Amino acid sequence: MRIEVRVVLAGRAVATDTAVCRVEIRDVSLLDAPSVTVSSARLPVSTVGGPPWSVTLEAPEDAFDGRDLTVWAHLSMAGSEGIQPGDYLTVRAYPIMLSTCRITVELQPVR
Repeated sequence: MRIEVRVVLAGRAVATDTAVCRVEIRDVSLLDAPSVTVSSARLPVSTVGGPPWSVTLEAPEDAFDGRDLTVWAHLSMAGSEGIQPGDYLTVRAYPIMLSTCRITVELQPVR
């Protein structure tokens, strides 16, 4: 299944040349366990212009069988995997249903 994710920012940000936006579909079904990444993409922000950014992710149909899937995103200004002040991050759940083909996520600043 193809899911188009549109990433917007709360507020204004000036992305650096090293900025990378990471978008993931995560399985969050297990209550007391870390989520499992089902699909992911990394967008070098300097090559795709300003927000909003769009990416299409693939999730296998069987990924929905009895599972709870959400979209998670992180805009790293330094291009790193770790989350740092000045980055942007999803702070709420963006659930995906079988009928979902497009979803917009809003990233909040990390202070």
